[in-house]
Amino acid sequence: MCVGVACSFLWARGRGWEPARALALCRATGWVGAVSLLLTLLASPLARVAPGVRQWRRPLGLATAFAATLHAFASLFGPLEDAWRAAWSWPSFRSGLVAWIVLLVLALTSWSRVIRVLHLRHWKELHRLVYVVALLVGLHVLGSSDAPVWAGVALVALLAGSLFARLRTSR
Repeated sequence: MCVGVACSFLWARGRGWEPARALALCRATGWVGAVSLLLTLLASPLARVAPGVRQWRRPLGLATAFAATLHAFASLFGPLEDAWRAAWSWPSFRSGLVAWIVLLVLALTSWSRVIRVLHLRHWKELHRLVYVVALLVGLHVLGSSDAPVWAGVALVALLAGSLFARLRTSR
């Protein structure tokens, strides 16, 4: 249903499509993805105090990938519609695209059946790429001209804190 709403939001050009609405959708889906990434990273450290939180890691990770996909489509078919090359030429967009691709790989390998079919033995190590995704998302937000600087700095600080907490609990 969310995909249908997002698609109708973007592709209603002939019926009064507004670029401001597309930009708002890009921003909203981007921030939802960033916050769900932050919550995903915090699930392991919080599981020490509240063991039930651990079961939310996979759904939160999949929500992150879903929000990132909506953000990518909203950007590529909205504000960047006529400038797809810019997505690879600007460092901020490039880091966002690489983060999205890695998130898609992580989402696809989040299922036990896929792990069995692909004969993945080291899927845990693969899923540690979430740390790289956090770095790329931080670069994406800090390099974006649309994100307020204070919000980018706050997000990067929270991501760094959650990464530190997660690395500390994984020992």
